Amino acid sequence: MEYPKVTHLYKYYAYNEYSLSVLINKEIWVSKPESFNDPFDCRIDLEDSTDEKLSKKLLGNISLDPKKFDTVKHYASKGVNSLKEIWLKKAGIFSMSENCENILMWSHYADEHRGFCVEFVRNADNELGNIEITGPINYSKKYNKVAIIDSNDELNKSFVDDYFYTKAIDWLYEGEWRSIYHVGGRTRPMPSAISSIIFGLEMPEQNKNTIRNILSGQGISYKKAVKAESQFKIDIIDLPE
Repeated sequence: MEYPKVTHLYKYYAYNEYSLSVLINKEIWVSKPESFNDPFDCRIDLEDSTDEKLSKKLLGNISLDPKKFDTVKHYASKGVNSLKEIWLKKAGIFSMSENCENILMWSHYADEHRGFCVEFVRNADNELGNIEITGPINYSKKYNKVAIIDSNDELNKSFVDDYFYTKAIDWLYEGEWRSIYHVGGRTRPMPSAISSIIFGLEMPEQNKNTIRNILSGQGISYKKAVKAESQFKIDIIDLPE
């Protein structure tokens, strides 16, 4: 398994009917990229698809009348450029973090620390440990156009990864990992077992008890976020069963 040191991934939730249904039904929501709040996310430009070698590759390197090649380039270009639209409208992404102690993440994604965090197990036997499905985001100050044809004039097998797993370095603090699916905008079974629930710093006791009741008897442990002494920092401590 790649990245063996990453044994857990975390999903931040606000406390509401939707997040409780996640725990009850053991289903996650897989979002479409077009719904993301970052205008650069999954919108990286593809290399110019009018390039001759790309057009020929897409058409199987068939021999063409030079007079017809401009027409071929035109339709190849339309086809490749439409890939972005297909990905934005159809693909599905489930985002997680490798960090459960980030103050900003608790503020932005867990209702200003009133929500909770789900700790998922990551191992070689589940989707989170399958690098073909789930991987870390690459953060960068700039991006190049994603290459569809590699240096050997072959279709680039990694261009989809480059497209889905590259974000601006401004988002580095999130430590994001993503599971990528063919279809988004729907629920699907959880990608792995829940090992723990982490309660937010400001989460009401009544809400904690509701979650405990929902997950009772499932062997899930509980933790909570607390303020670190004399630091702008959160510590995660274990709670009794």
